Amino acid sequence: MPASFDGKLVVAISSKALFDLEESNRVFEEQGVTAYYRYQLEHENQILAPGIAFALVRKLLRLNTLAPAATFDPNKYKPEIVAAVIEDDRLAVAGP
Repeated sequence: MPASFDGKLVVAISSKALFDLEESNRVFEEQGVTAYYRYQLEHENQILAPGIAFALVRKLLRLNTLAPAATFDPNKYKPEIVAAVIEDDRLAVAGP
């Protein structure tokens, strides 16, 4: 059964907004998919710089620390108010 998002605020943020992917995007647009693939492999262990939406995600996640302490009830317990879900197909050839 699919998850229901009734009554929930869902915010979708692209990886290009979450991280600074300008250089890899430039390689893709100017040099094509083969160069982009090579660029991704050469830089796969580098930590990405924050993008324009990074601060927003941090602030949303910080809402979890502001929630009032709940008495633990396994039937009612919600471990977090905000959850971050990162979808990644791990294929450099997917394009930016």
